[in-house]
Formats: sequence, structure tokens, C-alpha cells
Amino acid sequence: MKNTISHALRHSPANLRFLHALACAAALPLTAHVASAQTWAGATTGSANTTNLNTWNLATNWSSPATIPNAAGSAATFNTLTGPLTVYADTAAATNITIGTLNLNSNQDLLLGTVTAPTDLGTFIFDGNSSAAVLNVGASVQADRGITFASNKTGGFALNSNLTVNLNAGTNTGRVFNVRSSAAAALGSAALNGNGNTITLNGGRLAFLGNGSSLRNVTVDLRNADKFAFEIGSASNHLETNVTYQIGKAGGQEVAINGNLTVAAKWELSGDVEFFGGSTRGLTLSGFIADANGNNIVTYGRTASGFSSVTLSGATANTYSGGTLVRLTGNTNLLNANKTGAFGTGLLTINTGNVKLGADQSINGLSGLTGSSVTGNSTTQRVLEINSANNASYAGALGNIGANENNLRLVKNGIGIQTLSGTSTYTGTTTVTAGTLLVNGSLGASSAVSVSTAGRLGGTGTVAGTVTTAGTGSVIAPGNSPGTLTLGALNASSGSTFNFELGTSSDLLAITGAFTGSTAANGLVFNFSNSGGLVAGSAYTLINFGSASGLDSTDFSTGTLPGFALDTSFGTGGYLINANNLQVQFIPEPSTYAMLGLGVLGFCLRRKNRKD
Repeated sequence: MKNTISHALRHSPANLRFLHALACAAALPLTAHVASAQTWAGATTGSANTTNLNTWNLATNWSSPATIPNAAGSAATFNTLTGPLTVYADTAAATNITIGTLNLNSNQDLLLGTVTAPTDLGTFIFDGNSSAAVLNVGASVQADRGITFASNKTGGFALNSNLTVNLNAGTNTGRVFNVRSSAAAALGSAALNGNGNTITLNGGRLAFLGNGSSLRNVTVDLRNADKFAFEIGSASNHLETNVTYQIGKAGGQEVAINGNLTVAAKWELSGDVEFFGGSTRGLTLSGFIADANGNNIVTYGRTASGFSSVTLSGATANTYSGGTLVRLTGNTNLLNANKTGAFGTGLLTINTGNVKLGADQSINGLSGLTGSSVTGNSTTQRVLEINSANNASYAGALGNIGANENNLRLVKNGIGIQTLSGTSTYTGTTTVTAGTLLVNGSLGASSAVSVSTAGRLGGTGTVAGTVTTAGTGSVIAPGNSPGTLTLGALNASSGSTFNFELGTSSDLLAITGAFTGSTAANGLVFNFSNSGGLVAGSAYTLINFGSASGLDSTDFSTGTLPGFALDTSFGTGGYLINANNLQVQFIPEPSTYAMLGLGVLGFCLRRKNRKD
């Protein structure tokens, strides 16, 4: 039976044709598009593409075997380069080259594609075949060299999978994964289209060097890159569409922007990040910055190299929470906050530079050094709200002499203490809604100040405008244990509280203009504490004023005493209203007299017993 079947297979005409076709197919050479591992055997330097020695899509440029690596998961290795080498996908036809793993083991740059002639008609596609594609830059590659994706046409590179870029440090640092493009079409449609995939850098930095660059639909994970993780050179253009940079690690990371550019990407922070650039450069961040985890700090500029300007714009508020540090090259250089929520939800610290508000801002405290400033930047009056449960101190100025720079309004919110020790000239109102505002510098006469029922105004400086208290819960507390607070005028509503420390050194409220008191009985509440050395029977001046109205002896109510009782023989009930001041005087508490009397009685009894 087996022999019969075998004979039929051998001699059936149809089966004979099938066996003949199979034998012919077996004799054909292997296809050029295979998932294989090849070694580059073409040019070792240059970009001239003489006799196509720089063309990927040419089998004779490959060895081991001489076939073209062009399939998902295929691998290519470049071992010996004598100088920077440009490799084109294809300059003769629009050929797509698909690669899974690329190894650079030489010490020179490898450029895939070009931004100059001849035009690379092909596209490089990275596809790891169900896993991430991989670029390996060996440890022998020199510092500031690596792999460049260069395109002078639309869509020169694409990702069909995630891409892992291993930039091994070796004895040198600064390996580079560089993306370049030059054509307007490439900028419009992206030199590199990630198709929703992620590029992960292990070591080295991502660089956009040369004429320009563009990315689309990609996430770039820089969290395992070098500390110097991101760079844009002196390019004249840069474009990102739907791009996210994941950045920040222990010890922080750095981003250098050396062109006058707009960076539209989203930044996800896993650690502190410092943006810096040349002193004549301007940076615009039109994307938004968010915390991936933790309280991460964003720094603009650095001591030795800051921007001439930074602009924060876009429709989405930044949400990072660690705080913002501004240290531009000099105090004439600008940070333009042109969107609400530009500084995230943390503390704003300005060491050098002028922060100009093109949009209203709410910050979690303000700190910084003398010479810096926060100003308006619009014909519309901008609001700076300090909303914090923590304490902060700012030595710079609010407002300045430039156009619209004084067009600013201040709101103090949150239970924290905000200290202002600089000279401020803004003309909008000042509202102490909650917490404490300590003015140890000065606020201009054009800024009317209101103290709400949960607010407190204090300090040792000058508030040249008129201060109005809202009533019960509003507190005026001159000094900083203790000291003098100067006001232009004061309208004190019923229920307002005044806190004074009295003693060898005492608090004083100095009102250069009118003091308008409450007309309600017991409408003004006074709390006293002993700062050390308070003397009974001595008059202490609480308030000086240029003029007064609505004041009489029935206005005053006493809350906390300083360990002494009011001297009711002084003025009316211990308070004395003079032509230009208000004073108070104390005597020892009755319990003190009682103890003194008992002491005298005991002394007398002891003397009597001795005589007996």
C-alpha cells in the first residue's frame, strides 16, 4: 500500500509540478529584507555617498552575511569608523528601512539621514518586533558624540515600538542621542513620529542640535539619563506636537536651551529640574509642568549662566509642588508669567531677576533677595495671591517704574506669615484676607490696605496708604517683638484688635495721618504682653496720630493684661487720649498688693516673736 501511494505522489502530473516549483524556490537567493544581524561594511566616514557606499539599502554595504538588515527585530552593528559617518536609508528610491537593534561600537558619530544634500528619500523605522527597539552606543564613543537622527524631509524617522537608547559612559561622559531636521515640511509634520511610543535614555542626554528639530506623538523618558539630560542648541526653530518629557532623578537634572525658542512639550517631574541657557537667550515654555511624584523644584537660570528671559505660557496651569527658583543672569532679566498657575503650587523664590505677571498668580509663599522684583505686565491689573500655611520672607520689590509694572494687586491668604522687607511701589490694593502680613520694608501710598476678620497686619516698616480693618477678628500688631509700624491713616472698625508688647522696648503704632476710631462702646480691643522691664506707674504710648476722630474713653476694651492691672487713676480707666497720641498705664495686680501685705505682716510677726 505504501509503495502504491509513493508511486502516485511521484508520478501524478500535479504533484510533479509542485515538487518542481518547490525545488526552484529552494534554489533562489535569500530575500534582502530579513530579520538578521549584519555588520556594516560600507564607508567608514563622510557623507558624499560616492558609489552608494553610504546607503543602507545596498547589500554590498553589509557583511556576515551580505544582506540588508531590514525587518522588525533585525540588528545592525557599526564597528570601525574613521570619522563621522552619514548613512542614508536610500537616495534613489523611497525605501523604508526597519531596524530592531543598532549597535555603535566605534568612537565616532553615526548620522542616520541628513539635513543637507543628497536628499534621503527613505524612512528609518524602529521596530523591536513585540519588544522595544534598541540603540546601543558603546563606551568607546567620544564625549558629546553618539547617534543622530537627521532629516531634511517630512517624517524621516518613525517608531513602531518603544525605543531604548543605551548611551554608555565609559571613560567619557556626555554621549548624545541627537535629533535634527531642516526642511519646513519636516518641522510641520515631525522629523520623528513616535506613534504614541516611548523613547527611554539610559545614560547620556537628548540633544536637538543644528538647524532645528521636531517631534510628534512621543514620550521621552530621561530619568535614567545623565544629570545634564536635555539640550537644545542655537537652533532657529524647534517644534513639538503631543510630546511629553519625563525627567528628574535623585540629585536633579539639567536642561540647556541655547536658542530663542518655544518648547511646547509637557514635562513630568520625578525630581528637581534646572533650566538654563545663554545670557542673551530667551526661552518660552508653552506646555505645562507636572509632578510625577514628590515635591520637585523647578529652577530657571543659574548663577553663572541665566536666560535673558523666560516666558511661561499656554492654556494649562503647572501643577508641580516643590517650588520655583528664579536666578536669571541679572535683575534686569525677565521671567514672564503669562498664564495662570505658572509657578505650580509651591514656594516662589526670586534670587535675581524680574518676574512680570501677564496673568493672575496664586503662589504658596514668596521669598527672595534684594534687587529682585515682582511686577505687573499688563494694562489689566494683575493679582498676586500669596496663599500659604507656611512662613516666608521676601526682600525684593513689588512693583517698579516701567510701563504697567506697578499695575499689581496683592492678596495675603492662608494662615502663614508673609514678610515683605523691600520697597514696594505697586498701586493696586492690598488685602490681608487670612494669616499675617508683616511689612518690614514699605508699601506705597497708592495701595490701600484692608485687614479682614481673619487677617493680621504687623511689622516694623511703613504702610503709606490708608489701612482699614473689617472688625471683629482683624488684628493690628506693630513691631517684630517689639518695634514701630508706621501707617498713612487708619480706619478702625468696631471689634478690631490691637496687640502691643510693652517694657524696656515697646511696640508703637505711628499714624502720620488720621486715626478714625470706632464709635461703638468697647469697640477697640487692646491686648498687652510684657516684653521685659515693664514698670508700674509709667505711661506707655501706644499710638501716635496726626489727627483723630471718633475716639473717646468708652471706645477701649482690654483683653489680655501684661501681668499688671490698668491704673484706673490714669486718664479714664487707664487710657489717656492726648492731642496726638493714646497712652496706657498699669499698676501691680491686686494679688500683688495682697502678697506684699502678707509679707509685711509676716515680717512684723517675726520681729515680735524675737522680742518676746
